[in-house]
Amino acid sequence: MAYPMGMHVADLAALLGYFVLIGGIGVWTARHVQTMSDFIMPRRFGKTMMVFFGFGAGTHSDQAVAVAAKTYTNGASGIWYQWLWLFVTPFYWLLAPAMRRFRALTTADVFELRYGRSVVRASRASATAMTRAERGMASPFSPSG
Repeated sequence: MAYPMGMHVADLAALLGYFVLIGGIGVWTARHVQTMSDFIMPRRFGKTMMVFFGFGAGTHSDQAVAVAAKTYTNGASGIWYQWLWLFVTPFYWLLAPAMRRFRALTTADVFELRYGRSVVRASRASATAMTRAERGMASPFSPSG
């Protein structure tokens, strides 16, 4: 039996249902965003949407491909490429309310509010140095840098 687009009818129904659900969430969200503050740091979405935001921050589109590839080559242990982040997830839930209370978007914003601009500069310099060392880039103080 030939299926439309090579997919079973149940698969097409699930895909259509997914698109309708995601579109509905998008329309609902768009109606609640009135100002730039609502867009950048939403306070009116409630706990359910905050859980969705936290989940979205902890997942990526490439993970499904990586897990499938490693499961193919390594067997069932390949699932740990996804479950690696499982133990970090509660920290997303703990950090979100703290960041909202600080009214901060980034860690640098928290440092500036809590300790002042000098700590932000020191943190920025430290992070830059660590990134350069990690990536093997030249130091700004070396002759080749």
